[in-house]
Amino acid sequence: MFNHSDETFIIKKEDRIAQLICEKIMYPETKEVKKLSTTERGEKAFGSTDI
Repeated sequence: MFNHSDETFIIKKEDRIAQLICEKIMYPETKEVKKLSTTERGEKAFGSTDI
């Protein structure tokens, strides 16, 4: 706990001062390749609208 203000913050017994959210960390399976396969987009840039 860190008080970023210049004012004193007093924590009394049984005060609720924090929350904890537990999330599962996912590590996806990866595969290293020498060359990427062609896509439907082809050579068009990111976000291309064909205009």
